[in-house]
Amino acid sequence: MANLKTNIAYNFAYQLLILVLPLVTAPYLARVIGAEGVGVYSYSYSVATYFVYFVKLGLDNYGNRAIASVQDDRAERSKCFWEIYAMQSACFLVTGSVYAAYAVSLSGDVVIALLQGIYVLSSLFDVNWFFFGMEQFRLTVIRNTIVKILTAVGVFVFVRSSGDIDAYVAVMCIGYLVSQLALWPFLGRYVDFIKPTPRGVIQHIRPNLVLFIPVVAVSVYNILSKIILGAMAGTEEVGFFENAAKVIQVPTALVTAVGTVMLPRTSALVARGEHEAAARHTERTLVYVMAFTSVAAFGIPIVALPFTELFYGAGFEPSATCMMVLCATIPLLGFGNVVRTQYLIPMARDNVFLWSAVCGAIANVAVNLALIPRFGCLGAAFGSVAAEAVVLLYQLIMVRREIPLERYLKIAVVFLVAGGIMSLALVALPLPGTGLPGVVVPILLGLPLFGLLSLPSLKLLGIAPEDIIPVLKGRAGR
Repeated sequence: MANLKTNIAYNFAYQLLILVLPLVTAPYLARVIGAEGVGVYSYSYSVATYFVYFVKLGLDNYGNRAIASVQDDRAERSKCFWEIYAMQSACFLVTGSVYAAYAVSLSGDVVIALLQGIYVLSSLFDVNWFFFGMEQFRLTVIRNTIVKILTAVGVFVFVRSSGDIDAYVAVMCIGYLVSQLALWPFLGRYVDFIKPTPRGVIQHIRPNLVLFIPVVAVSVYNILSKIILGAMAGTEEVGFFENAAKVIQVPTALVTAVGTVMLPRTSALVARGEHEAAARHTERTLVYVMAFTSVAAFGIPIVALPFTELFYGAGFEPSATCMMVLCATIPLLGFGNVVRTQYLIPMARDNVFLWSAVCGAIANVAVNLALIPRFGCLGAAFGSVAAEAVVLLYQLIMVRREIPLERYLKIAVVFLVAGGIMSLALVALPLPGTGLPGVVVPILLGLPLFGLLSLPSLKLLGIAPEDIIPVLKGRAGR
C-alpha cells in the first residue's frame, strides 16, 4: 500500500502548483488583458465547467471510492474501471452534443465558447479518479506538473496584448486536454481490457448520480455565483472576485490534497472493517487541517491589501476586500472536508453529503441574489461564506451522534482562538503597510506566534499534547 505521508506530500505539491501557477501568471494577465479579459475567461470557463460536471457526474468521489474498494484485485478493478468509464463516455456523447449546440447558438461569443469546448472534450479522457483510487499520486502529479508548467509558459509566450483573450483561452484549454491524455499510457499497468456489460454499467449509475447532486449543488457556490455575478454586475466584477478566489484557493489546496489522499485510504480501511484505524486517521487529519486553515483564515486579511496592490496592481482594490471576506470559508471548508472525505463518503452516508450540499447551494443563491446587485463581488463573497457555513452545520447536525463531535469542536476552537489572537496582535503592531515588507513582515511574525499559542491552548481545553505532537512531527499515518 502506498505511503500515506508521501501521497499527501505529492498531492499537496500538485494542488499547490495548480493554484500557484495561476498566481504567477495573474499579475501579467491583470496588466495585459485586464479585469475585463480575466472576467471573460472566468465566465466562459464557468459555463463550460457545468458541462464537464455532467460528463463526470460524481466520479471524483464515487470512482475514487469504487476503485479503492477493489484496489488489491486486478480482475475486479479492471472490470470496475471499464464499466465506470463506459458510463463516462456515454455521458460525454450526450453532454458534448448539447455543448456544441450551446456554443454555436446561445453563447454570445462563439469563438470563446468553441475554444472552451476543448476543455469539455478533456473530460472524456479524465481518469484521475482511477489513479486516486489506486493511491498512485506520484504518477498523476509528475505528469500533470509538467503539463501545467508548459501551460503557464504558453500564457507568457502567446498572450501579449489586450486582444489576445482568445489565445489565453486556447492555451488554458489545450493544457487541460493534454493533462488528461498524459495519464492514459500508464493505464495498462493497472487494468486489463474487459468488455463492460450493460448490466455492469447500469449498476454504477444510481450511486454515481447520488454523489453527482452534491457536485452540482457545490458548483452553485463555486461556479454559478460567478455566472450570477457576471449577469448582474458585469464581467469586471467577476475579474475582481476571481483574483480574490485564486488567493484563497492556495491554502485550501492543502485541504483538497489531504482529503483526496485520505478518501481512498479510509474507504479501504472501512472495506476491511478497520474502523478504529480510520477514526485515528480522521482525528489526526483534523488537527493538521484546522491548524493550517486557521492560521490562513486570520493571517490573509492582514496582508490582503498590500498583497493585492503589489501583485495585481492599481485598480484591483475590490479584490482585497473580497479576499478578507472569503477567508472565513477556509476553516469552514477544512472542517467540512475532513467530515466528508473521511466519514460521510467512506461510510456511504451519501444522502447526508447530498442534502448538505443542496442546503449550501440554496443559501448561496439567496445571498447572491440579495447582495450582488448592491455590493457586486463582495456580495458573491458573502454568498460563498454562507454556503460553506450551512454545509458544515448540516453535516455536523446529521452525524453528531456518530462521531466524537465535542472533541472535534475543541480541536477547531483551539486553532481558531490562536488565529484570532495572532491577528489582533498583528493589527496592534506598527507593521509596514505597503509593498513587499507589508506582506512578508506579518507572515514572519504571525507564524511563530500562532505556534506558541496553539499547544498551550490545546492542553487548557483538555486535549493532550501527545495526541497532537505526533501529527506536527509528521508521524501520523505510519
